[in-house]
Amino acid sequence: MPYESLEELKIIFNGDQNFQRMCEAAVRTKMVDVFLEEDDVNDDASHANETVGDASHATVGGNRDKMCEEEARIEENIAGFVDEEEECNDEDTPPNSDCDEEDGANGRKHYDKYINFSGEIRLEQTFDAITEFKEAIVDYVLKTRRNVKFTRWGSEKSEVRCTIGEGCPFRIYCSYEKPIKLFMAKFCNDEHSCDKDGFTKVVKDGVIAKLFLNDFRRNPDLMPQAMQQTLEDRYDLVVTHNQCRKAKGKALKMIQDEDDEQFARFRDYETELLRTNPESTIELGTVAGVEGVDLFDRFYVNSWQPLEEMQTISSIQLLGAVVQVENTDNWVWFIAKLKADLGIGDGEGFTLIPDRQKGLLIVVDQELPKIEHRMCARHIYGNLTRVHPGRAIMRKIFWKIAKAYTVAEYDEGIEEMRQYVLGVYETLMEKNPQTCSRAYFTGTACYEVVHNNFSETYNNTINTAREMPLVEMLETIRRLAMVRTDFRKEKMKKHKGKYSKKVAKTIEEESKHKNNGRAVAGANGQFDVRENNLGHSGHMTRRTCSCRKWDMTGIPYWYLTSKWRATYENSISPVTGMRFWRKTDETRIQPPTRPESKGRKKRQKRIKGKNESPKKKRKVQCGEESPKKLKASREGRTMTCGHCGIT
Repeated sequence: MPYESLEELKIIFNGDQNFQRMCEAAVRTKMVDVFLEEDDVNDDASHANETVGDASHATVGGNRDKMCEEEARIEENIAGFVDEEEECNDEDTPPNSDCDEEDGANGRKHYDKYINFSGEIRLEQTFDAITEFKEAIVDYVLKTRRNVKFTRWGSEKSEVRCTIGEGCPFRIYCSYEKPIKLFMAKFCNDEHSCDKDGFTKVVKDGVIAKLFLNDFRRNPDLMPQAMQQTLEDRYDLVVTHNQCRKAKGKALKMIQDEDDEQFARFRDYETELLRTNPESTIELGTVAGVEGVDLFDRFYVNSWQPLEEMQTISSIQLLGAVVQVENTDNWVWFIAKLKADLGIGDGEGFTLIPDRQKGLLIVVDQELPKIEHRMCARHIYGNLTRVHPGRAIMRKIFWKIAKAYTVAEYDEGIEEMRQYVLGVYETLMEKNPQTCSRAYFTGTACYEVVHNNFSETYNNTINTAREMPLVEMLETIRRLAMVRTDFRKEKMKKHKGKYSKKVAKTIEEESKHKNNGRAVAGANGQFDVRENNLGHSGHMTRRTCSCRKWDMTGIPYWYLTSKWRATYENSISPVTGMRFWRKTDETRIQPPTRPESKGRKKRQKRIKGKNESPKKKRKVQCGEESPKKLKASREGRTMTCGHCGIT
């Protein structure tokens, strides 16, 4: 923990209590020291010490009589050598230093400073500011679960006492000490004579907001009830629902301020990206706001890697865009940037597998008329099951259609679906199943997959990043891409086969059927192949076959380990943190205009009846005793002015 010494180090595991405490402390300290200790280090060190000790003993013991007095003293001094502490504080003055006159030499007393987040306050402990003392009291409360309150407030003094009982001796008083120019705890009695009641007046909504800041980054919809339960479980403290509600608003405001700061430095971020990855294509779009300020509109980045490498099959690229809304205008802008960077012209030779974004399909038809369209079979099947639920056999027939390599196989599946249920067949034909069937895929892209699960997996990976502020989100995605590239690179180094494991398994499965076929050589590399009474025509030079498996998969030529290795040879260059970005002279960017919050909708009050109106006095029923009057009525009295006495 931040307040513990090196001797108090703990072993932590991902998710355990110590790990959670470390993460909570890191939010406040902005820094974590983690030490990795290998099991065999101590063994090797002790073994080395034993060896050195034996050699030293042999040398000193065997030559003791021959050593002169000076050599003995030198040896004695060397034996008593103690290395300096690795974790020493460079702000402290070393022993016997020429600077000792600042403390001990002139008789000035040394005072210990408060260790942040330790919650341990002692007499004559010093603080840099009165706010630091108040934060120390919060740490004390979170650690001890005591109910205390501030009884003095000021810029130069503060006091805290126990809240429960007047007879409790607990009291800590801190004020400014002029001689040392620091705030000092001048009275400290941290003993209590009362019992803990689970409440505290120190942990208010602002403190709660800071404690839950990371929780709201992960889940902005965290409810006050859950916050109350978490505080009770984590700190054994009881807070009100209203405190948690206010704390949630403050925490979300803090996160929004962080987001605004990242928007403000977006031009600096753009400059840093181009400095570290100079061949990248980056465009930052803004719109004019009120009073001439620039408002963020959209952002485009391509690859963070040299573009010439992207034209080869063995390349890594990271391409993305951030827009306020997915509309036709932004899709046109994105596709235009894509065309320019990749040089794809009218789309010929490229393949697109989109999701259900209709706006994207319209723009692609306009901008890339010759690109190959492949629809995701999984999305089409999902739409089919929503219209016709509870039909299990439909799944088998549908995937037979989607995975058919030839038109003949496709037609057989379509006919089977028509005979199954006519209504399902008609719904399927409305979706144009040819766009998701291998039978109608071109061989341009050696990719037989009929779905876009890879993009869905990517979206799931960056799902957490989407909740982050803009720059933090982009940096998280970039680092995830670097981690993935490094993971694949290390995996590739360990692989020794000619092909990747998946492709090697496919080749092995296909090899089992080679005895079922017979090939007859023809002219110019052509072969006549007979397999199970089916005839196929293959061309070895062109690497094609009438069964279309060879054309669609590209196996084995495109899946060599050498190509796999070349794919992950390079990676994205690292980018420094926000603190080290160079500030540009350009106008700082403001976040886009946010919709005004309408606040909580006021509940319409029920119109009360005549006898329910609080302004009407209830008449005393017969037999009831009139209530005792505590204030004289003005009824029947003459009213006069209090200044002049006029009626």
